[in-house]
Amino acid sequence: MADYPRDKMARIQQRLTNQTEAIRASRLYTDTGKRIEMAKLVKQARRERDQLKQAFLTERQTRRETLQRRLFGITGDATPEQLMIMRDSRDRAAKLDGPEDAATHLALATTSGDTYLAQAIAMVAANRGWNDVINTYAETAPTGTRTALEELADIPSGTRTGVADQAVFRLREPDELHAYRNDTDLDTLAAQDTQPAPTGGLHFEGVPMA
Repeated sequence: MADYPRDKMARIQQRLTNQTEAIRASRLYTDTGKRIEMAKLVKQARRERDQLKQAFLTERQTRRETLQRRLFGITGDATPEQLMIMRDSRDRAAKLDGPEDAATHLALATTSGDTYLAQAIAMVAANRGWNDVINTYAETAPTGTRTALEELADIPSGTRTGVADQAVFRLREPDELHAYRNDTDLDTLAAQDTQPAPTGGLHFEGVPMA
């Protein structure tokens, strides 16, 4: 699976930081005008970030589903009895309440030769990020299956995935816009006309200077 696009995200952040610094140092705008220009930059950076994030998440989900179909899908023509056993096994596996419970049932299924239940437990473990369970299942799997399982285990999943995603795709935005974190407020600010500094003198804290 492709790693997080940290380099591309860093370029988006650096571009926003550089452009923000240029506006902050500019004498062409009033203080409000600078906030308006910064808001426009942030909106553009957010669009680029959102596009990058969506492309990455789609690629990750597609790869996960491809591997899951290869590892846990039905191959060949299954009989009605086999389909019923598979559905029952998946129902039982879905009720497991943690990795320890899954490991215990996986050991029992492996010992008794219940391949359907073992496969179902491995599928649940993959979806919930129980990598130790996946690794145990992989120990007795054929080489090709083991490789696919290792790749599947490397794809982030489980409750902590969203936190990791948020950290990677977080933008550091200008301090001047702290009061405009809400999308609607930022859109309203960015839609305002540019406010250039008055001609004929510098502009400091809203007071023209000769």
